[in-house]
Amino acid sequence: MARPLRIELEGAYYHVFNRGNKRQEVYDSKFDYEMFIDRLTHFSAIYDVCIISYCLMPNHFHLYIKTNEANLSRFMQALLTSYTIIKNRKDNTVGHIFQGRFKSILVENNSYGSKLSRYIHLNPTQIESFKTLSIAERKVVLKKYRWSSYSAIIGLTTCPNWIKKDLVLDVFGGNIKDSRINYANFVEKGLLDNINSIKEEIVAQSILGTDGFVDKIRHKVLNVGKDINLRRELSNTVHFRSSVKFETLVKVISNEFNIETNILLTPNSRIPERQILIYLASTMCRGRYTLTAIGQMLGISLGGVSGNKYKFNRRLMKDKKLRKTLDKIKKIFMDIK
Repeated sequence: MARPLRIELEGAYYHVFNRGNKRQEVYDSKFDYEMFIDRLTHFSAIYDVCIISYCLMPNHFHLYIKTNEANLSRFMQALLTSYTIIKNRKDNTVGHIFQGRFKSILVENNSYGSKLSRYIHLNPTQIESFKTLSIAERKVVLKKYRWSSYSAIIGLTTCPNWIKKDLVLDVFGGNIKDSRINYANFVEKGLLDNINSIKEEIVAQSILGTDGFVDKIRHKVLNVGKDINLRRELSNTVHFRSSVKFETLVKVISNEFNIETNILLTPNSRIPERQILIYLASTMCRGRYTLTAIGQMLGISLGGVSGNKYKFNRRLMKDKKLRKTLDKIKKIFMDIK
């Protein structure tokens, strides 16, 4: 599988996460949690990285950070290597603790920062055994979870200076007391919502933001040769750079099958050509639009887009003729370029 696109910029916001190797526990003692947090504070100061929010779970971690320099990889390598060395020495073990390299999502803070921080802080309540608890009981779990920045940000515990709580609370208005209450209410409301839906809005496995933000980053990728800190990640970079416009895809399919565009765009239509359009839009337009936006243009739900893609992939495995049809359409876009 191709590596996700990784983009390193000054003043950028990132969701960074990773899980234990072979899904094993990363932290199995109070010492481990405290040591990781110690290493986090240590290296964030060295690399001038702002820690906005975090949550450590037994077998994985989530960080929401801002890099004041284009040094995400160096910061994370130092953090994870240091933690691995100390933990292996403590446990008298050797080898990897984390599952491959860390994952990172470039985030448009103004539009998605609050949602992402909420997603991170709600992680303790997503444990399967807690999902059967009442909302009131899950609120208690949320507030009492020790290895998260949530209680510090909302004022239940002392907030250390290295947690940049203002980057979370500023958008919730008022004085510090009111903003903490408003943020807590916002997070707790997430107990009633599908917080995992934020994952569906990630573009090219690497960017979370509005269409304008995605286009801005795309421009940087297209000019990657001018920026030594911007790393290209093989086929996912190509996918991101070459993503087609939805209108162009509709026009090509309309011409190829000699069918009116309004018929292709009719919601609930089950004609084969429309199924092809939905599938190609979900794969060839993903570097330009979120799946939510694609669904809106097609007049169907996010689940409808994802469901069609899953079913269509299964058909492609068995239908050689259908694969040839799609290859022919894709070649048209290659010729356009």
